[in-house]
Amino acid sequence: MNTVLDTGPGVWELRDKKQGLTEKQKTDLKKKIRKDLVKALPSVTHMAILKLHEAGLVDLTVSQNVDGLHRRSNLNPKELAELHGNTNLEHCRKCKREYMRDFRTREGRKVSDHRTSRMCDDPKCRGQLHDSIINFGENLPDKPLDKAFDGAEKADMCIVLGSSLRVTPAADVPEDVAKKGGKLVICNLQQTPLSSRASINVHAMCDAFMTKLMKELDLEIPEFKLHRRMKVSMKEIKKGTFEVVVTGLDVHEDAPYSFIKGICASVQEVGKGIEMEKEP
Repeated sequence: MNTVLDTGPGVWELRDKKQGLTEKQKTDLKKKIRKDLVKALPSVTHMAILKLHEAGLVDLTVSQNVDGLHRRSNLNPKELAELHGNTNLEHCRKCKREYMRDFRTREGRKVSDHRTSRMCDDPKCRGQLHDSIINFGENLPDKPLDKAFDGAEKADMCIVLGSSLRVTPAADVPEDVAKKGGKLVICNLQQTPLSSRASINVHAMCDAFMTKLMKELDLEIPEFKLHRRMKVSMKEIKKGTFEVVVTGLDVHEDAPYSFIKGICASVQEVGKGIEMEKEP
């Protein structure tokens, strides 16, 4: 008999809270969980993975999670394949532009409805934006999937963290590494379909495993720090009148990132004959 246990920060506590609740209470709890998901912070495991990337020991992270915590940890999206989407990411199907948000982008009530109420910021496009979440029964997007299998082809080792390895095609990625002779390390509380192929099976929580691994590698797990990036531009629209534009950007890419709630500007009058040639 196999028992499947979800792993990750707070999962068991949230499941325990559902016991004995009415349908309305369960619905209210789901809304609270979704709201809390946006506020969630990267775990020890997320930050350890970031450090392994920075140290040049890991080239690609393949994620089945939709919580966006890998990108929030400051992991470069070029080194990340989010197979099932990102709850904070929406995109324009017309011009392919992506938008990172500080809120949950999904609004559709039907499983197949991925439209949001926002439009593309590009004035030449203005296409309808769509959330990036992949629901059960939907095909995974080609770009992250190809990225994952390309990474498997190049990898000489794959470390699986907290996955039951029962959902394909995601489970095929580590299997491909094992098939071509690469080492497979699986950290999961119970056996998986690929346990027999693994060089090492570790039955432990991900945070405990990663903490010990980083200690062996003599690498310090960094604390989470929130990184923000913005672009400020100014142009004179008529003599003596200037337009200042402040745009939030992704830390690693020039893709829009909506995190600015408001701006307070303090303008100091410049006397005659004085020119500001650089930032003070």
